[in-house]
Amino acid sequence: MSYSSNYTITTLSGNVEQYNTPFLAAQAPFIPTGRIRQGTTGAPYTLVNGESKKYPFGAAPSYYIPFVYYDMETSSSTTVSAKGTNNFTGTLWDRGAAGENYKPHYTTENPFRGTYSVAFGSTSDHPGYNTTKAMIDFGTPAERQEWGTLFSSSWSISMWFRPAVPVGSWPNYSGLFHLKSLSSGYSFMTNYSDNSGSEGSMQWYVSNTTPGWNSWTKDQTSGALQPQQWNHIVYAISGSVTDPTARKVKCYVNNVLLDGDYHSDPFSSVINENDNVMFGHWYNAGAGWTTSGSVDEMSIWDFTLTDGQVDSLYNNGTGIDALQALPK
Repeated sequence: MSYSSNYTITTLSGNVEQYNTPFLAAQAPFIPTGRIRQGTTGAPYTLVNGESKKYPFGAAPSYYIPFVYYDMETSSSTTVSAKGTNNFTGTLWDRGAAGENYKPHYTTENPFRGTYSVAFGSTSDHPGYNTTKAMIDFGTPAERQEWGTLFSSSWSISMWFRPAVPVGSWPNYSGLFHLKSLSSGYSFMTNYSDNSGSEGSMQWYVSNTTPGWNSWTKDQTSGALQPQQWNHIVYAISGSVTDPTARKVKCYVNNVLLDGDYHSDPFSSVINENDNVMFGHWYNAGAGWTTSGSVDEMSIWDFTLTDGQVDSLYNNGTGIDALQALPK
């Protein structure tokens, strides 16, 4: 393909889109106010959501950076490394009688993205999950003051979670993410029992409130957690602890906004600086409230994720690097 000017394109790879009209041949192949996007990697190309884009005049997009991001790609026997704004590493441990035997561990079995995910249970197929209190401990607001600031205002958490066992073997309540101590804080979890009529439903609990327990509509065909496959879960909180009656929470499962809106009950919770930030077993519970499965690509954001941003993180079920997921 050639133009009637001195500019000639002799080779063309990928799809080229010209942004600006009319096109002036004398300015081919670039125009000062336009751009060409070409499916070729390497500088000056920028990888955006898995697609290589060329910005000839340096107008590459910027991204919202997660408050903290755990891609689970740094294998360790003791810690989970962090990316994003805060380097809040997590500690792998078990508070149960089994001690170190059942703490969470990195596994290469069925990772979601990359090489590793973090699994809960005695082995990669989790036969001992009912006896564990396994968790990832991310410290407390007293130790890391930024946690307190984050959880006092609007925030969100996105994660990919793969239940390891089928319906009927899952404990009644399986812990996911918590800011919790023995008598305060809150928890996000799922109900996966076979006898309650709520298989795969998403729930949350706030201490010292009425009703305390809250859940989204049961038995949703497209919004229920699916066993033995990767599920995308997002909890998004809007509002400040200074006005607890106006604070609210919504939940997405596999890009479906449960009940189509925020939960009708307020998400009222006061932050206790000594509460543990953790993933896995619920703090104030016995062995039956543990977690069996694997977690990957967990990102926490200091704002309420929108429908479109959740869709970007879901990325048609393939996920995405959270550092390049949400353009500003």
